[in-house]
Amino acid sequence: MLARLSAHGVQQFVDSVTFGESAVDNIPVENRVEIVNRALKFARQQDAALKKKGMSETQEERFIILLFLSPM
Repeated sequence: MLARLSAHGVQQFVDSVTFGESAVDNIPVENRVEIVNRALKFARQQDAALKKKGMSETQEERFIILLFLSPM
């Protein structure tokens, strides 16, 4: 499913799953951190695959998704 989302779509999905009101109340912090880490790994893999194929998303989209998903 994530492979079909744009960078912005992935960002919105991860945001809602990890920082939504119900997520904060129901999902332990460790699990939400793991979701963010996996999403970051996915974004990096997708970026590498696009570069390998000679395609690329805009610099701004990559920056936004990596900035959002980067662990603090």
